[in-house]
Amino acid sequence: MPGALQNGREKPGSGNIRRANIRLEAEGLPPLPVSITPHSLRRTFCSLLYALGEDPGTVMDEMGHTDPELALRVYRQAMRRGELEKAQLQALVEGDSIEASRSEAPVEQA
Repeated sequence: MPGALQNGREKPGSGNIRRANIRLEAEGLPPLPVSITPHSLRRTFCSLLYALGEDPGTVMDEMGHTDPELALRVYRQAMRRGELEKAQLQALVEGDSIEASRSEAPVEQA
């Protein structure tokens, strides 16, 4: 399986994705998208922290962000989650069933 190309060269991290996909295939699991980059994984990690309600100062420290305005502007959408969505994300992060999180999440009133 060829790596993803960027400007005629293999994208950084695509060798890792290729190796991970070989292992996933051997285990009968679906592959990772070849478009994943180390930066996209970093952004996903940061978005999940915010979406799960982690303190913005803690996330900024974890990520090495120094400009709170930039961090909050970029990730504010991730912070706009209802309790059910947060419970489902938490279940996914912890490897639990999403269905189980539905029964534990408070019911949202319209």
